[in-house]
Amino acid sequence: MVSNKKNTFSNIFIIVSILFILTMFLFYGGRFIYYYKNSHINEEVGTTLLTDVIKSLSYSSSMLNEGDNLYYRGNVLNNYLYYSNRYYRILGIEDGNIVLVDDNISTILPYNTSYDLSDINTWLNKNDILNSGIYYNSLIKPDKYLTKTKTCLDNYSDTLTCDNYTLDYVGLISLNQYLKANNNGKNYLNKSANFWFTNKDSNSNNWYIDSKNEVTITNLNTSLYGVRPVITLKSDTLYYGGSGTLYEPYLITKEDLENFGDIKSGNININSYIVFNDGIWKVLDVNDEYYKIVSTESIDTKAFSYKSNLVNIKDKTSILYYLNNDYLDTINNDLLVRGEVNISSYETSYLDKYNEKENLYVSLLEIGDLYSSELNNSLTITNTGRKGTIFKIVDGRMYSDSYLTLNEIRPVLFIKKNIKSISGYGTYENPYEVGEA
Repeated sequence: MVSNKKNTFSNIFIIVSILFILTMFLFYGGRFIYYYKNSHINEEVGTTLLTDVIKSLSYSSSMLNEGDNLYYRGNVLNNYLYYSNRYYRILGIEDGNIVLVDDNISTILPYNTSYDLSDINTWLNKNDILNSGIYYNSLIKPDKYLTKTKTCLDNYSDTLTCDNYTLDYVGLISLNQYLKANNNGKNYLNKSANFWFTNKDSNSNNWYIDSKNEVTITNLNTSLYGVRPVITLKSDTLYYGGSGTLYEPYLITKEDLENFGDIKSGNININSYIVFNDGIWKVLDVNDEYYKIVSTESIDTKAFSYKSNLVNIKDKTSILYYLNNDYLDTINNDLLVRGEVNISSYETSYLDKYNEKENLYVSLLEIGDLYSSELNNSLTITNTGRKGTIFKIVDGRMYSDSYLTLNEIRPVLFIKKNIKSISGYGTYENPYEVGEA
């Protein structure tokens, strides 16, 4: 009897041991294959679909799965992608396409009507309106890499689904997408700055997120908040490097693979950082004649003017007179050219600013400029259209302020196109040193 019990116990022990060994073999064997594939991913550069790489390098704890679609959530650190000389965060893979959101607030605008007719949509997408598509036109070969983005226009309820979409190459982030990225209060989309969502509530109030990272609503669609563009990469986009981290973002072009971090072949583009006049400057725009650059730091605090909120280059009490005289004398004039500055008052749209122009050596940020929100309390050249007030920038929002108030001065310059990068990476931490070509 005792012998039978011993035999039974022995058999159970043997079976459990075999199952344990088999489980460990499957688990660690699977992990070995997983890490082996990842460590050899560079062998597949230029031939592997980016969607396959993303899936292989993502973990279920950082993903929300909805059928064949998946979305990043929480404070993930492996969903960075580099395209058009800027960083995006991958929202997820939807219908086989890769949906991205700009990691920065791209500009500050009013919502001001339905989304299709809004300033935001006009600024994002190229259409028949003059001076539309500022963001689209800043992208590199969008026809090659992008498919149309589904922008959710549902009145938000308590669901993460969306039934009402508009299609265009560039969209705006929706509340649905933001909430899908939420995980126990953590969200990689938070910027501690105000930015719009596409959605309204049942009373036609607009949803947005404030500088405390709290989702709220406003019935003032004339308020000027930040814009976070959303774009969608085609399903056949190939992988050209990176692991999705900030320092090794996913790359989707052969040129980026060759140039990323290469100090000898770096190209100066929109969003590049350069050293100029002993400071660091950011490239806001590029045309056939010049680069439009903005200082990353304030040079002083001054009032817009002591006479008026209107642009008058002859007003000796104005900031523009100071910038184009006293300040200009401190700059290497050999590289400067006059640039076109839009000086009309804002009424209801950023398009209002194009009604009147000046050609100046030094200016300030305008409403609708790319990446204008990065320095708090900085003064703009655009007045509000109301007597005695100008716009200043705070936490991804434009506020009206008296033209007599002292605010941070962040100059804008126009430098010759015939410069080249000599050294550096074009980042804020390691900007391009430039010289004449």
